[in-house]
Amino acid sequence: MIMSYIHTLARIEVVGMRDKLWRALNGMFCVYKPVDQSITGLKKQIVKRICSDGNDVVGMPRLPLTKLPIVEPHEQSGALLVVGEREIQDYTHHPLVCGEAFRPEDIRLEEIHYMESTSSGVCAFALNDECDRIPEILARSWVNNYRLEGIFGRETSKHKIKGRVTLKADYDHVTRHRLEKLVARVQSEYRRAAFHAAEVDIQSEEAFELARKGMPRAKLPGAQIIYGCEVKHFNLPYFALQVQSVGETDVFLRCFIHEIGVSLGTTASCVRLQRRSLGPFHAGHALLEKQISLQNIIRNMELCRRIMKNLPEDEKVINENSSPYEEDRLVVDGLNMQTDQEYDAMRPVWPRNYT
Repeated sequence: MIMSYIHTLARIEVVGMRDKLWRALNGMFCVYKPVDQSITGLKKQIVKRICSDGNDVVGMPRLPLTKLPIVEPHEQSGALLVVGEREIQDYTHHPLVCGEAFRPEDIRLEEIHYMESTSSGVCAFALNDECDRIPEILARSWVNNYRLEGIFGRETSKHKIKGRVTLKADYDHVTRHRLEKLVARVQSEYRRAAFHAAEVDIQSEEAFELARKGMPRAKLPGAQIIYGCEVKHFNLPYFALQVQSVGETDVFLRCFIHEIGVSLGTTASCVRLQRRSLGPFHAGHALLEKQISLQNIIRNMELCRRIMKNLPEDEKVINENSSPYEEDRLVVDGLNMQTDQEYDAMRPVWPRNYT
């Protein structure tokens, strides 16, 4: 009777801890995606770590004892008789029988904004119930900040970063002044297109009020608009642009670099695509790959929840990122951030066992 009562208390404690963790695993968090890693692979890594850490926290349940009769045949008649009882562990509550508390198929994890494997930067993920709010988050039309690095005189297959080179052209006539003039003209055209996408007459007083507050929000979700573009580096044949855009995709940005080259009388291809901020979330808010753990994810979700709560709500105006991503890093997950000391950034195809 006492053993059964102790087992019941232990079972209640395990279930209570599991329920607390499940309630905490609802929200949005940021991770910095490295180059040459797909979003799918990163999500599998996150889910695997959540399940591993969650099961470690819940721990192995204390198995109860059950009594089984000891049956022996009678010496003369051979009839089966119960001669005693013995206690053994009841394995009906063992994780190998009923399953672990955290399993990958029970966790919903979706990215807010897709990135290709050749791109890097800040990625935002929605976990469990937060996945239902992804359309609402996308409707905010956040301004995302990118650093695009390109090379003049080279065109690749489908404008891919690591695609096969299909065309080469001269680029000696390209100067920084010509590039800056083109960028200013492109930015002006896109800003004019932003008012058309918002269905606002650019000559009206409403357009003036919107321009005074910020840039107008497009009424059509997913409209691809570049709000800002600036030349950050120029050293032929290489150049770098800082782009602030809405509704963009990696394909759109790669094609944008190609169109820059074509407009200057040559061709160009993107060699690096880095997302430095996703709306209000900067690189300082994102977890590194080696910092991915259950504790850090929960704390990062709390940080993202505070950032989302403090966002201004104006349905007609888009707030641009006025502060650079290099600003002072906020505390992501407290002072006791746990990192994997045995983390290996390299992923060789051969095993690490050299003995």
